[in-house]
Amino acid sequence: MFSTLKNQSKATELIQKAHETIEEATARIDRAKERFVEAVSRSDNIRERIGKKSIVKFQNLLKRMRNEPPAELPPLSDTLFIEQSEPLIEMAETKTPAVARLAKKKGWALFLSFFTAVLTVGVAFLIAALATGKPLKIETFTQKESIEAMLRWIGGGAYDPSIGNTVYGAIGLGLAALAAALIVWSMVMSGTSKRNLKNAEASLLAIENYADETADAAETMEYLASLLEKYYKDMEICDSFINEFNASLERILLTEGEDYDKLSDASKQALSRAIDTVTSVIPLLNITILTTENGVSGQLENAVKEAENCVRKLLKESGVEMPAQESSEVIVLGYAEKEESQVSKESSSETPEASDQAEKA
Repeated sequence: MFSTLKNQSKATELIQKAHETIEEATARIDRAKERFVEAVSRSDNIRERIGKKSIVKFQNLLKRMRNEPPAELPPLSDTLFIEQSEPLIEMAETKTPAVARLAKKKGWALFLSFFTAVLTVGVAFLIAALATGKPLKIETFTQKESIEAMLRWIGGGAYDPSIGNTVYGAIGLGLAALAAALIVWSMVMSGTSKRNLKNAEASLLAIENYADETADAAETMEYLASLLEKYYKDMEICDSFINEFNASLERILLTEGEDYDKLSDASKQALSRAIDTVTSVIPLLNITILTTENGVSGQLENAVKEAENCVRKLLKESGVEMPAQESSEVIVLGYAEKEESQVSKESSSETPEASDQAEKA
């Protein structure tokens, strides 16, 4: 019985832990997904704004310039980041495993225990009736004298008629019925508690595996979101400079004409700076953010660094300091440190098992 209670208590603890684990895992992946999708959406918006408006306008203005210096601008990609992100988002939307429900069966155990107790009393009276020579009739089991005679036999009369006692017989019969009921109760609940414990362990294992998988996806999304948020800020600054270049180019065409050879040196320098900037920005738009294994693409990490360098260069040329914000190196190094920490934790958790196996060997 004690093992039954222990198993049931352990199963309850495991189920409670399973509920807590799945709640924490679901909450984290939901937060990471929401932040990631927002970052992807904003990044796609700035890419579309730069690629389909700012750069297109610059190209159209540049075409009006005669004898302009050669400027080979690479083509723009139409693939959205959100389309590339669908496999990772689908991974985050994996159906959560169901938590096992503990079987109660207390009602069934109570019924069987009660039935066993009644059956024990009935069999005891039947044996006592036969032993005392009573006829097997209803009157035998309803008349006071017959019941007392059978109880005396149960209470010691079976060994010595002189020591037979109805009180002892009633107590003994009650204890026998109670013992039989407890045995049946323990047998039923023991099987149930063992199954509950087994199901709880299996359920917790499945949920912990789910939590590990979603934790990896959440960590990837959080890192991608950090990179994309940085990417968006710097690309937005780049867009503002391209728009300034477009305004300058419009002014040059209106005031100095469309012949490049007749432009002032300052205008030629401004045009050269604009072409260099646009040529640097376009490759930052044509990138993938995920690998085929749903990992973080190196193209995105490089694009974030190059966008930051581009902004730093543009601001320096304009005599403006770089705004205070988290650098791309800090973001990348922070993620790398987390990865190394996770690997070291996994290695340390495997070490005791390996040492135990070595000792056994």
